[in-house]
Amino acid sequence: MTDVKRMRAVLLRMADLLRRSGHGGWAEALDMQRAELSRDALAAAAAIRCWYGGTGGLDRVALDHPDAEFEALRDELLYLCDPSPVDAPIPPLRRVEGTVVRLRCGRCATDFPGFAFADQADPEADGLACAASREADELVLAEPEPEEQSAWRAGGDLRFARRLAEEYGRPDLRVQRRRERASEGRMGAISLRRARPVPGAPVFACVRCDGESRVVGELSVEEFEAAGGRVHTAGGLYR
Repeated sequence: MTDVKRMRAVLLRMADLLRRSGHGGWAEALDMQRAELSRDALAAAAAIRCWYGGTGGLDRVALDHPDAEFEALRDELLYLCDPSPVDAPIPPLRRVEGTVVRLRCGRCATDFPGFAFADQADPEADGLACAASREADELVLAEPEPEEQSAWRAGGDLRFARRLAEEYGRPDLRVQRRRERASEGRMGAISLRRARPVPGAPVFACVRCDGESRVVGELSVEEFEAAGGRVHTAGGLYR
């Protein structure tokens, strides 16, 4: 998502066309997300992406009279929320489950959240990643592209983290990185595979100083959000 101003204009025009054609409910939904853009563009983009695909989706809405402008705006909106070719097939949504872990850095004493993805029978669950904000109790669950995953494993390349920051306008996001202990392999190596608590006190990189951080607590997503935290999903993920 690179142009919030343009997205706001697209939502405004689409809502007007929908309202004129008797789709007041959809018009109201677009107005709500247009207001949300100013407060939390990431959450608004995630909500809008969920409108595409499946029975009753925004991509199935038909106006009273075929309208080329509406069709073009609808495609542009999806692109603005998730930059990819508008004629590409919409990937199926994947559900992610897990718990929020509290991490504490041994170097700077920062306390920050992480995410422990639950075991899933689907092997494609491997490769899920979590990014945490350096400024707030906020998490983003996402999937790195295959080349981003390979580059990360090969030497800690940060292109996945840069993509998240650029697409969502969030330079405060840092990808959750699990460090291997000396007994498990190379010291200091990092992985984008599922970061979940396991016996042996896993060590993670601090989102602020990159120091060694360990799990000091665990709570449900509901408990985390009730305490003021936020968990977002990006791309084709939902929870």
